[in-house]
Amino acid sequence: LQTAGTAEDEANAALPILKTLEEQLDRLKDQVGPGAPGETTPLAERVEKLKEKAKTLRNTTLNMTDALEGKADSLRGLQDEIIQKSTELDGLDTKLKDILQTIRKRAEELRSCSA
Repeated sequence: LQTAGTAEDEANAALPILKTLEEQLDRLKDQVGPGAPGETTPLAERVEKLKEKAKTLRNTTLNMTDALEGKADSLRGLQDEIIQKSTELDGLDTKLKDILQTIRKRAEELRSCSA
């Protein structure tokens, strides 16, 4: 649960960085300008590559965040089940001790009757 929470925190921390990258990309686009039709400058090509990488990074980050949220919910459910089972085991342990105590007491009574 801690690992999922940590990963979720890291993914959420990456979102502002992604936003900054997108803003930088927009500024680079503004610097490039339209140019002649069909003409691509090295800067325009670089901007386009950065744009694609930013989209991929954004999608990957969002997918990871969604997956981690689902896993965190699943882990919380499992944790609740474990706590419930642990409580049930504690109750069974008490019952077992009582049964053993009763058996010992009856065994002692049988020994005293035999003697």
